[in-house]
Amino acid sequence: VSLICRPFFSSFWLAARLHDFWARHPRISLNLIHQTTLGLADFDRADLAVVWGKAPPPGMTAYPLLSGGLTPILHAWLAREQGIPKQPADLQDYVLLHEESRLGWGEWLAKAGVPDVVGCHSYLIDDTNVRYQSMLRGQGIMLGMANLLRPQIEGGELVQPFTLTLEEYGYWLVHPEARRPTLRAQHVIDWLGEQVGGFKAWHPAH
Repeated sequence: VSLICRPFFSSFWLAARLHDFWARHPRISLNLIHQTTLGLADFDRADLAVVWGKAPPPGMTAYPLLSGGLTPILHAWLAREQGIPKQPADLQDYVLLHEESRLGWGEWLAKAGVPDVVGCHSYLIDDTNVRYQSMLRGQGIMLGMANLLRPQIEGGELVQPFTLTLEEYGYWLVHPEARRPTLRAQHVIDWLGEQVGGFKAWHPAH
């Protein structure tokens, strides 16, 4: 079974659980393909995919894996050197690390009531792993998924200064609607569902 994954999701969530899958399904070879974009043609070489967004791509059967909880995250070193922002407006004095666009930060800042805050500098880094490494080196504050980073936050390596989150984003397990999963792929779907406490196929509101 070939599964397309976003690298950050695989590193921070999936990898730690693979031993359980292998123990329970020793006859299934699970091949991981890491990439950050997804097109229908990718399913010529994959059975399933994990994607990130507010909603899954059209034409897909989708299962919600993890809700986003996107919120500002900074490294403890930066918190010591520059202080922890006490209110959203304080972010004006920090470097903001964006994804491939400023959309995510724009949405969070608007939700926080400070839509005009842009940071003292801002950098666009489209790869989450690279953005995360930049944040680890104290180079700025990123929007991170607190659910994935909870061990690092509780361990004191990372700091989550605000409880406000963007819950609209999340990881989705998808496959083309027109393609029925093989029995082996269905075992992967069922196993992933167990790992998140169960899920049902998602359907857009009409």
